[in-house]
Amino acid sequence: MVVGTVHCELKVPWARSLKDKRSAIKGLLDRVRRKFAVAAAEVGALDEHQRCLIGLACVAGEGYHVREVLTRALDYIGDEDALELIDYRLEIL
Repeated sequence: MVVGTVHCELKVPWARSLKDKRSAIKGLLDRVRRKFAVAAAEVGALDEHQRCLIGLACVAGEGYHVREVLTRALDYIGDEDALELIDYRLEIL
């Protein structure tokens, strides 16, 4: 069993309130969960309206599959027009 995690820092430059940010992030997390079959959650910067930290996790039998799924999920997040991917950390355990 191989476990992979990603910790992403995102910026929501247009958000003027926590409600704006959470609306955008909730939609993103729902799409990522459905499309890539990963666990996804907002894990930090909960009280900042333009900054967000999210975490993704994937479990599979092979490391290459975990890395591929998480890399594709990161690419998907990076392609979001309404958000900016500032930084990320990918770990395979």
